[in-house]
Amino acid sequence: MSLPSMISAKALGAMPQFTLEQIGEKALDRALGKAGLPHKFIEARDGYIPKNALATFY
Repeated sequence: MSLPSMISAKALGAMPQFTLEQIGEKALDRALGKAGLPHKFIEARDGYIPKNALATFY
């Protein structure tokens, strides 16, 4: 079994904060949940995430 391709969490850029400000907390919760990303990415984007999670969030 191979591991998924990873990318820096910094690739999320300002999108979590933008989503929170423009669309609201519920929409952000849904987007993070569907992408399998923790809520810590609202404030800090350290570490790596699967590329698929990035695409799903966007």
